[in-house]
Amino acid sequence: MTKSVHMKPLAHHGFYQQQNFPINLPYSTICRRQVNMETGVEEVPPDSFWTLVASGMRLTPAQVADCRTALTLYRERMEVVMAERRSLADQLASCMGALHLAEAEGRAAPGSMQRERLTLEAEEVAAALDTNVAAEGHTTMLARDLLNSTLLTKMQCARISVLSYPYFPDALALLTAAVDISERPSKSGGSGGAAAAGEAAANS
Repeated sequence: MTKSVHMKPLAHHGFYQQQNFPINLPYSTICRRQVNMETGVEEVPPDSFWTLVASGMRLTPAQVADCRTALTLYRERMEVVMAERRSLADQLASCMGALHLAEAEGRAAPGSMQRERLTLEAEEVAAALDTNVAAEGHTTMLARDLLNSTLLTKMQCARISVLSYPYFPDALALLTAAVDISERPSKSGGSGGAAAAGEAAANS
C-alpha cells in the first residue's frame, strides 16, 4: 500500500482537516453509533477489532497506566450513575403505579389535589432521570478525553486513525482493549502477536 493510500482513511476520519496536529480524538467519538465508512451501514466492530488497534498504538508502560487509571475512574463513576438510575427507575414506576391506582379508584380526578401531587412527584423523578442520563454522557466524555494529543504522540494518533478505518475510533473501546492487553499473561504469540499484527497493519 502506498503512502497516498495511507492518507485515505485519515482524510475520511477528518483528522487531517486541520493543517497541523493535535488530533482532536474526543470529537471523533461523540456519536456512539458505529458506521462502516466503506459501506455506509451501521455496524458494531467486535472487541477483537479494537484489540488489534490498541496493539498497533504501541503504548508505553506509562501510557498504559494512564489508560488503566482512566478506565478505573470511568467504571467507578458509571457504577454510581447506574445505581442511581436503577433507584430512580423504581421510584418512577412506583409513582406511575400510584397515579394509575388512584385514577382507577376515582381518587385522582382531573384538577384534584391528589392528581396534582402524584403528577408532580412523577415529574420530579423524570427530571432526575434526565439529569442522570446527562451525567452518564459527561462521565463517558471524561474517559474519552484522555485519548488526546497530551496522552498520545502524533504518530500514535495517526496509527489509531489508520487502524480504526473504516470506523471512527472508539476511545472507550480502545482504553478497555489497551488495559486488557496489558493484563494478559505473557505468552508467545499472545499479546506480542497481536502487537505485531497491529504494527504490520499500520505499516502496510
